[in-house]
Order: sequence, then C-alpha cells, then structure tokens
Amino acid sequence: MRGYRSISMVKLDDEKIRWLKWKEDGHKNSDIADGLKITPRRVQQVYSQYHATKRSPALRTPGRRRKPITVQETGLVRQTQQKYHTNALYLEKIISKL
Repeated sequence: MRGYRSISMVKLDDEKIRWLKWKEDGHKNSDIADGLKITPRRVQQVYSQYHATKRSPALRTPGRRRKPITVQETGLVRQTQQKYHTNALYLEKIISKL
C-alpha cells in the first residue's frame, strides 16, 4: 500500500520533533514515522538535521507564499463573472484573452 501516508498531509510541529529523538534510543524509522504519520524518509531528513546541529530543526511555514490580489484584478474577475456566468476555469481563459 504505497503512498498511504501522503493522503493526510500532517505537518510536523515542535512537539512531534521531540519524538524524533527516539531514534537515538534505537527505534526504527518506520515505527517513528507510523506514530507521527509521516514518511520514514522524512524521519531520516529531520534526524539528519538534528544530528548535525544537536538542536531541533527550525520548522518553516509550509507551502507557497501568497501573491496579493489587487483591487483591479478583483473587479475584473467580478465584472467578467457577472457578464459570462461561468466557472473559474473559463473565466481565466476569457480574462487572458482580454
């Protein structure tokens, strides 16, 4: 059952990072990963950072940074939606042609 952990994208937090120190006690990567609902490879990555610095790795906010939407873009989308009464996919195509 490959990839079953990726269904529920669980973010690590500082509390869960502390659990990764169990690896020093001899626990397996797969056992730790199952408990934290992450992949064994991610356990290896975080432990490698911990082992190199002897500190818990600093976690950043995941994902892409948001691009701010201007008032003009919002107005254009609303105006086009009212005129054509269609979904976002077609609105994007219509607006790109304008």
